[in-house]
Amino acid sequence: MKTPVKPTKEGISLSLYVQPGASKSAWAGLHDASLKLRIAARPIDGEANKEVCAYLAKFFGVPKTSVQIVHGATGRNKIVTIMGDTDELIRKAEQLQRSADD
Repeated sequence: MKTPVKPTKEGISLSLYVQPGASKSAWAGLHDASLKLRIAARPIDGEANKEVCAYLAKFFGVPKTSVQIVHGATGRNKIVTIMGDTDELIRKAEQLQRSADD
């Protein structure tokens, strides 16, 4: 089974499915092999991508500059890297993934 979370040398890589234009930004379980994230911002002028990065930075407790969309900037399926303590980031992501599986 594919996992949406992969460790990297500098942190983790997340596979996300992003739903822009939601009533509020929040995690929404799994979508195929990706974590689903609803974002309140509309996909206009990169606003949804900015909110994705800000939401992930706050959730994982890292600076906004530590979050980068590396693939899928113009689509719903995104690969995002989060730089920081790999073990701590994986621990938070696994808690999120377990709650999504419930």
